[in-house]
Amino acid sequence: MSRKLNLKVVLASAAVAGAAMAVQSAGVRATTYTWTPTTGGSYAWTTTSNWSPNTGFPNATSDGAYLTPGIVGNQVISLGRGITLSALTLGSPATNGDGSNTYTVGGGSGNALTVGNITENLGSAGDTIAAPITGSTGSGNNLVITNSSAGTLTLSGKLTLSGGSGNYIQYDSIAGNAAGTLALDGGGSSTGSIFAERGTVSVSGGTLTAGGIYSVWAEIGGTFAVNGGAVTTTSPNGMLISDNGAGTLSVSSGSLVPGSGSGLGIYIANQGSSTTGSLNVTGGVLGYSSDLTKTYHVNLSGDAAASTTSNVNISGGNVYLNQIVMLPGASGANAATSNFTQTGGTVDVYTGNYNYIGGGTITSPATTPGTATMRVSGGTLSLGGIKLQAGGILNVNGTGSVDESQAMQLSTGGIVNLSGGILTTPEIAGASGGFTGTFNFTGGTLSMYNSSLSYDPITTANNTGTFTNSGGTLAVGGVGTTGKTLLAGNYDQTSGTLAIDIGGVNQGVKTNGYDLLDTTTADAGSGAGAGLVTLGGDLSVSLVNGFTPTATDAFAFLLSNGLSGAFANVAVNSRIGVIGGSGSFELLQSGNELYLSNFESTSIPEPATLGLLAMAGVGLLLMRPRRA
Repeated sequence: MSRKLNLKVVLASAAVAGAAMAVQSAGVRATTYTWTPTTGGSYAWTTTSNWSPNTGFPNATSDGAYLTPGIVGNQVISLGRGITLSALTLGSPATNGDGSNTYTVGGGSGNALTVGNITENLGSAGDTIAAPITGSTGSGNNLVITNSSAGTLTLSGKLTLSGGSGNYIQYDSIAGNAAGTLALDGGGSSTGSIFAERGTVSVSGGTLTAGGIYSVWAEIGGTFAVNGGAVTTTSPNGMLISDNGAGTLSVSSGSLVPGSGSGLGIYIANQGSSTTGSLNVTGGVLGYSSDLTKTYHVNLSGDAAASTTSNVNISGGNVYLNQIVMLPGASGANAATSNFTQTGGTVDVYTGNYNYIGGGTITSPATTPGTATMRVSGGTLSLGGIKLQAGGILNVNGTGSVDESQAMQLSTGGIVNLSGGILTTPEIAGASGGFTGTFNFTGGTLSMYNSSLSYDPITTANNTGTFTNSGGTLAVGGVGTTGKTLLAGNYDQTSGTLAIDIGGVNQGVKTNGYDLLDTTTADAGSGAGAGLVTLGGDLSVSLVNGFTPTATDAFAFLLSNGLSGAFANVAVNSRIGVIGGSGSFELLQSGNELYLSNFESTSIPEPATLGLLAMAGVGLLLMRPRRA
């Protein structure tokens, strides 16, 4: 993103100029000090004999300190006071120059470090700066950290960067050594952004606050990982992942939340040539749980001209979002790709917003789309409505659960594949009128439930299309609840199950009612649908809410304009047992209606009665005459 790159160049230039002016005004020449001890042990920074030249020790805004001799034992270096530097370099420049030996700088009372640049050399085994760190005023209050090793540079002291949102903390693991890690485990605060460029910036403890134009930028192969502690973003814009080259944001423990009034976006692979951006959540907390209107929205729309790929992978933890937007476009031979995959964990999305899958743009869904796929095979995803547009795919399978509180809009080119798990929705329709996309219902459960309306509509194209169940369970009125599902069109059950709940004698209502599937009336007064029903598969009947019918109660659960076929597990004028075995109904047909009546309870002896029967049996055995 040119805005960001230009910003960094301007800030870096200003920092260099500011440092030069500070040195000139003070009349001081920059001094480079090189650390000389190589054996393990405890040392004092302020001992002049530890440095070359040995005329002093580094402690000026123009000074550079090089701890680079190649050590043969672990060293602990006490600062003993506040130290100010232009640059600090740790570790031998030679490959494996320090072996497995490390530096620990600072720690204890009185230690503090102000510095603008920190470098971890190639031969480092993974060093620690335990002193609190402040971004150097000589570098414009910025902190630039470079790691050319494959080890971890740990900042276990508190980190402070002040001076405004235009300042930044930049971490770069040199190309070719991208396994390097910066561990920000001491917490702290930054008014500027945190850049992770190549390698990993990790937070495993403490409390860290990041501001800036975007609080976190992960790019050029960089990863920002929350593995513990608490991270709060206060940027007015949010976070950018893979804005300039591949990038990853991950949460495995701890929390990553927006601050009050901060920007809420997590933008993944929105720009950059052929790049891939990923958000991975395996544990911990992402987002603000108390008010979903004030938490992150995730944008996976990508850059059509650059063939970007945007990924969200959730396998654990708790995620709280305001909205999910997956609108990849296409341009010429290029097409962006968006993937949202949930195999575990819990995702709660603000129910007042629609979530977009496919279609290029929100305002112009006819734009040539890329491919956007939402896959839920485990865990629970709760959200408002889903708008599936051209190029958008929703796959629900395995043990996944998707719970919509607003209508699903299924437009031309959009696809729903329900083959396992459970999809709960109050309505299936199109952007205007009936749905014109594709709904493949081969398994799992479709739970038609609406907590606020008196019915749950399925509206097919022009009210005359066919909604086919070829292996799933259609839970009329919801799972374990009662209500009315209006299907504008035809219902064809070639396999699968029609599930009916009975909790009272009132047809198609939620209180003291029973389920009704009605294909005779189209949704919202849009005119009569075709209303033909073809039966196959099974019928399932459950008693809910502690209700017990009488023999004279009748429950008309299916109304149609034309009825054909038969259930595989029960024929008309035959009896069907209820789930749980407490009784059975007779299935009856009247014209194009099906109903259940003539309920018979199944007597199940009480436990005390069973005990008496058992004792009587034992007594009879004892009374049998013995053989001579």
